[in-house]
Amino acid sequence: MTASVIMAKNNKRKKHFSCLSVLLIFCMLIVIALTVAVNFLFRNGEAPRFLGSRYCYYTEDDMPTRIPSGSFVFVEDTDKINQRDIVLYRNAQEEYRIAVASLIVETDSTVPDQSGKTYYLTTESNTTAVQVEAEDLIGICRRRSKELGVLIGFLTSLAGQIVGLGVPLLIILIC
Repeated sequence: MTASVIMAKNNKRKKHFSCLSVLLIFCMLIVIALTVAVNFLFRNGEAPRFLGSRYCYYTEDDMPTRIPSGSFVFVEDTDKINQRDIVLYRNAQEEYRIAVASLIVETDSTVPDQSGKTYYLTTESNTTAVQVEAEDLIGICRRRSKELGVLIGFLTSLAGQIVGLGVPLLIILIC
């Protein structure tokens, strides 16, 4: 073979990506998308709704034995809340908080077709009940995951953003 034929074959190989590099680039794009999505969804303490449920990354420390700080909480929307249910609610400062339904008071109105419920919620660290109206009650906390909470906590930190965005971009550029 002549030198020009060998160089032409080498040039063709350089133009094509190997399967491994394509897979690596695809994985890095998924890591970038996951980092961006987590930072967008859970910014400012939001509790986004997805596939019929709400999800909350809870960083408060007022329910340490039931919902430890840094947990990822799965919240089920419901109209039926009982005493001793752990609930997600929105307080007067528009923050999402978790507490235990301690007392539920039904109020009847003299106006037809109007009645309401008032919920009194307590936490482990605060024995004073917080009064919450039914429209500020989001749902019942059904499950929690400390592992997902650690992942979300990392991806929303500065170090996690550098690792989740910077490292994959660097690897893509190298490939």
